[in-house]
Amino acid sequence: MNAHSRLRKIPLYSLFGAAVLFSAAVVFGRANGVFNGDLGTPPNLTTALPSCGAIGCHATVPSASVNVQIQALQSISKGLTAPVTVTVAGGVNSAFGGFLMTSDAGTFTASTGTRTDFAQRQITHSNPFSRSWSFQFSSTTTGLVQWFTAGNTVNGNNQPTGDMFGFYGPDATKPGVPYRVFVDDDKVNPFGSACPGSNDLEPILGIAKNAARGQNLTVEVHNVPPGKVVLTVLGFSNTTWGAIPLPLPLAVLGASKCSLRVSYDLPLVGVAQGTGIGGGVTKTVLPIPNQAVFQNLPMHFQALVLDPSKNGALSTSAGLTAIVQ
Repeated sequence: MNAHSRLRKIPLYSLFGAAVLFSAAVVFGRANGVFNGDLGTPPNLTTALPSCGAIGCHATVPSASVNVQIQALQSISKGLTAPVTVTVAGGVNSAFGGFLMTSDAGTFTASTGTRTDFAQRQITHSNPFSRSWSFQFSSTTTGLVQWFTAGNTVNGNNQPTGDMFGFYGPDATKPGVPYRVFVDDDKVNPFGSACPGSNDLEPILGIAKNAARGQNLTVEVHNVPPGKVVLTVLGFSNTTWGAIPLPLPLAVLGASKCSLRVSYDLPLVGVAQGTGIGGGVTKTVLPIPNQAVFQNLPMHFQALVLDPSKNGALSTSAGLTAIVQ
C-alpha cells in the first residue's frame, strides 16, 4: 500500500483534529513567548531583519508606533541582582503584548509572567495579557553587557493580522540597538544618576577591575555617540569641590538636568571610538603608584560628554567610587 492509499484510510476528522491541535500549539506557544529559532522564528529575532515578520507571526514589517521601554540600572556591581522592567507601549490599541530580550552575558531570572531559556540568556513573556513585565538580571563576570529586545502589541484575535511589533531603540523599525549595562568589580560602588544625551542614551561609566597599588586602573565610558569628546573626571571627593557642595547642577552650562557629582580634580580627555547608535567608547588608564599613602584612597569618577541634545550641551554619567586596595 502506497503512502497516498494509507492517507486515504485515515478518517477525515483525525486529520482535521491534528490540524487544529497543531494550530493551537503554535498560537498558544507564541502566546507563551518565543526564543530565537522557536516555532519557526529566525535565530536573530532581536538583532536583525526580517525578524518575526519573516513568517508573519505578528506583522510583516516592524512599526514605528511601537515603543519598547527598558527600566534598569546601567551600572551594577558583580554578583548583585538588579531589577529589570520591560514595557511595550503604542502599537495596537489593546492591553495585550509580548517581548523577547536576549543578553550576550550574565543571566536572567524569571518572575511572574516571564520565562527564560535553559541558559537564562533569553527571557520572554509567559503572560500575553500585559504590556509590562518585571524580572531580574545578574552576572558573575565584569564588563559591558548588551541586551537586544523586540516587543509586540496584539489585538487578541489569535491571528497575525492587525498586530504590530518593533525593537528597542530610537527607531522601532531598526533592530540591533542594545540596552547597555556595565557590570563593575564588586568592590566598585555606583552612586547618583545620569542624564541623557543624543537619542536619550545615558553615558555609562564602568570599572571592571578595582584600583590597586602598583597596578593600572582602567575606566571605561560606553553608550555615547562615536566621535564625541568625553571628559572622564577623577575627583577625590563626591561631597564637596572646594567650598562648593556636590552634586552641583550644571544648568549654567546649558545642561539643565545634569549635575557634577565629583570634585573636578583631574579631567582626562578622550574621543569616543566606535560605530552605531550609542556605540562610542573611551578607555582611560591610570597607573596607581605602589606607595602606602594610596592605600584605601577613595577615587570618585564621572563622565561628562560634549553631546548637545534636547537636554542641553552635555550628558553625564552616574558616579563610581573605587577604593584603592
